[in-house]
Amino acid sequence: MGSALPKGGPAGLFIAFLIWGLVMWAVNECFAEMVTYLPIPSPFVRFGSEWVDGALGFAMAWNFFLNMAFLVPFEIVAVNIMITFWTDKVPVEAIIVATIALYVVLNVATVRYFGISEFYLSISKVFLMIGLFFFTFITMLGGNPLHDRYGFRYWDNPGAFVEHLAPGGTGRFLGIVSCVYQASFSYVTQKPPLYPMVTSDIPRICGPEYISMVAAETENPRKVLPPAYRSFVWRILVFFVGSALCMGIVVPYNDPTLLGILEGNISGSGTGAAS
Repeated sequence: MGSALPKGGPAGLFIAFLIWGLVMWAVNECFAEMVTYLPIPSPFVRFGSEWVDGALGFAMAWNFFLNMAFLVPFEIVAVNIMITFWTDKVPVEAIIVATIALYVVLNVATVRYFGISEFYLSISKVFLMIGLFFFTFITMLGGNPLHDRYGFRYWDNPGAFVEHLAPGGTGRFLGIVSCVYQASFSYVTQKPPLYPMVTSDIPRICGPEYISMVAAETENPRKVLPPAYRSFVWRILVFFVGSALCMGIVVPYNDPTLLGILEGNISGSGTGAAS
């Protein structure tokens, strides 16, 4: 989000995440109807073949595989970047090997222990997001060392929108489009909290495609899947759209430290300190 904020401004970032949230909401509703009607294994791939064309199902399967295959090294790199916030003395090779070993252990374990581990690991993300919301609300009302009630000041100065690549309304529109691109990436790669935990009750999975994947393994899917899909909508609004709103409130899009980090002119670029 930090790289998108200077391109669209706080309002542009918020609108972009809201737009893509509406797209995901529509996808979620379609998944809910189809999967509840036919709860079969890997439905979002098989539905493409059965209801549209075999080529679409083939493309969807490879697309999802590549998405997950690229996401694993992406997260391993993110772990290394996070650790550099505290120290850069740990060899990168050691971090990579340790992370891969942890991946292997969690994936060769039975699904029960895998689900439990993912559930409790995801709790940290819940606390992180709640902490972000409280931090924003308290500091914007003056609960900061300067006792400065800045509120929505940065929406007025330097402004709510950025003229990106072109002047006037066209530039503001391009800024929103650029933020939509970032929003699509965030929604795909950064899974909302309460990720797995497939039980006989409600499957606590993140996106609609993940909920659909466990349709055939869930007890009484036509009863328990609809509530799971309905809860996904609220996670979109609260965690993704709420995060975009908070970032636009706390950080101005022309902040010199932010721009220096993005341009690589300030120490800490490419490490956890850049966050």
